[in-house]
Amino acid sequence: MTIIHTARSLAGAVLDLVAPPSCLACGAGEMGDLSLCARCRDHIRPMPDAPCRRCAGALGPGADPAACDDCARLRPKFTRTVAAARYAGLVGELIRRAKYGRDPLLAVPLADLMRRAVRAGDSLRDADGASLVDIVLAAPANPRHARERAFHLADLIAESVAADLRVRCRTDWFVRVGNPEPQAALPRTERRKAARGTVALRRARRFEPTWKSAPAPRGLRVLVVDDVLTTGATVNECARVLLAAGAAEVRVAVVSRA
Repeated sequence: MTIIHTARSLAGAVLDLVAPPSCLACGAGEMGDLSLCARCRDHIRPMPDAPCRRCAGALGPGADPAACDDCARLRPKFTRTVAAARYAGLVGELIRRAKYGRDPLLAVPLADLMRRAVRAGDSLRDADGASLVDIVLAAPANPRHARERAFHLADLIAESVAADLRVRCRTDWFVRVGNPEPQAALPRTERRKAARGTVALRRARRFEPTWKSAPAPRGLRVLVVDDVLTTGATVNECARVLLAAGAAEVRVAVVSRA
């Protein structure tokens, strides 16, 4: 059972003891789909009908749906992106509350939203419903933030997506190199340059147990999961190191697209 499933079960059990299940976002409305009330669900900003297939960004008039102008210029290393919603509105608020308010329970509706997007599209499953990826990896946490929050939102969402796709999930393959400045603090044009060299694959440890094997991406189709994609700098760096280590392909799934 994943952490998300455990959190969902615990949340339901506790709430049922004290009151009818309440919305995890506002605490006032009755919990429904996505563990949210109808009023809160109305504040989710959906993705455009036809975003760029590569980065999930908005397409300008006449743009190639396979690669928008940004992708044509920046040539990201990942091939496809699934995004569940826009960062604006309720989803952005829930992500900020989960991360900065240190509330892992809010990962439940975010993971539910991500799984819905995975099921609805054709980027991660074939026509028969089989997964098009072999393993799900969580984008790495900033070490300082991980210590402060005691959990990493991308880890929780990655575990939930992997369970839905019925493939392996690893949240420990990536490590941050050095002490990178948070992407949110940098101008948009500087983020990809600043991300270069800040992500690496974890090295094998001596006498490591089998269940915690060293990263071995060679030949694998990999899905990298994160909470937000803005410029794609972090996930692109993840894709770069995976491909350099022999991965066959890297796709991306994010809860929200800024």
